[in-house]
Amino acid sequence: MKIRNESVKKLFIGYYLIAVILLLIRFLESTFNGKYFVYELSNYLLVVYFIVAVLVFAFRGLPCFFYDAEGEALVFNASEPVLVTPILGFNKIVEFPKSKLHDFKVDKLFLRNNLLLYLDGSNGEIKRIKIPISYLRKKQITLLKQSLNEVLVKNNPQN
Repeated sequence: MKIRNESVKKLFIGYYLIAVILLLIRFLESTFNGKYFVYELSNYLLVVYFIVAVLVFAFRGLPCFFYDAEGEALVFNASEPVLVTPILGFNKIVEFPKSKLHDFKVDKLFLRNNLLLYLDGSNGEIKRIKIPISYLRKKQITLLKQSLNEVLVKNNPQN
């Protein structure tokens, strides 16, 4: 089973494009009117709005999500559509054999959902991996849970 939310990628590119255009228009408008950009109250409000929007986006987590359960491995990829660079590191890729999955949990917070994966380690310890899934729809989260439950049932046939 594969799950991906590509529609969020287009939405975020649109948000970033609108933000850049608005900031550019406000800067050019204040420059040609002879006023300084930072002294107008409306410009302060615009900057505050963008700071709040960036903080909300950062709190919710990485918007683009890809899950692949075909084959012998589980692949999770969470990324940022525009800011993906090796320097900033807004990309999280987790790949492991299906047999290593010990358990999972969907952690729901205010404005934020995380998928917590518990994996069997090499020394018998259990590793925990957190993947943001805030931008998945409820149906996609349900399908993800069903797929991971199927993997758990195959890993533990006695249950």
